[in-house]
This record gives sequence, C-alpha cells and structure tokens, in this order.
Amino acid sequence: MIIQAGFDFEILAQPHLLCDGGTTDKLVLIEADRDLEPVSVRVVSEEFDGSLKPHIDAIVERLDPEETRFFGIAHAGDIAPWGYVDKDLDADSEALRKLADSRGFRLLAHLVFTADSWISLYGNSYFELYGDRYADLPSTMREWKRSPSGGDG
Repeated sequence: MIIQAGFDFEILAQPHLLCDGGTTDKLVLIEADRDLEPVSVRVVSEEFDGSLKPHIDAIVERLDPEETRFFGIAHAGDIAPWGYVDKDLDADSEALRKLADSRGFRLLAHLVFTADSWISLYGNSYFELYGDRYADLPSTMREWKRSPSGGDG
C-alpha cells in the first residue's frame, strides 16, 4: 500500500477508533516512509480527552527518524454540523505541524472521528490533486496516465 491521499490515513486509523457503534478514546499515530509507504500505526494514548496540546511532544518523540518522513494523527472528537472542529484543536494541530517540521517530519493528516463521520484538518483527497500545496511529495500516481483516446485510463 502507498498512501496517496488523506483518506488513506482514515482507512489505517479507523480500526483503532471505531468500536461497537461508537468511538474509542485513543490517539492514533500513522507513520509513513519517504516513499509514502506505511511504517506503523500505533496508539499514542488510550485516554485522549479532546485536547491535543498535552500530547504534542509525545507524538513527535515517537516518530522514528530512521524510517519515518510523513505522518498523520487521528482521534475521536466533536464535529460541528457545518464541518468544523474547535479552534483550539486547529491551533494545536498547527503547533504539532511546526514542531514536527523542525525535526524533519511532515504532518499530512489530522483526522477527527465521530461514530458516523470524520473530518480531515488537512488534505482529504489525492495529494497530487492539490497542486503546489503537496508538490514536494513523492509521486504516487505514476500509473495514472491519460489514455490515447483522451480519457482517463
């Protein structure tokens, strides 16, 4: 498997966060190597209470500098009906991104789950569709080429 999109992080995190029609209190870390191949999916905390701030250092410390270049996090939380999350959570996600960047890692996904939906604070679709925003990522769509007839092949 190669992580090509934000929703690939969702697929990897979902088994740890959804249980018996509800969500768990886990904070999940998904790591990928420089080629966007998954390295690990593991639980950083079994008692995530909605605040990312106390976990920021622990997340970055758990990233493996030998194998990991990209990562995502996921946890349960509240999503407003119009698809937004708490502004403090958004600010904490930005703090995590900056600390990780300073250590050579790149945060590609921050997912918030409810029992019946989820939202991404970063790109959700294929990274290559976002243009310059993810232009520095390795190409993962090498096999997606235009057919000779002009349609997608």
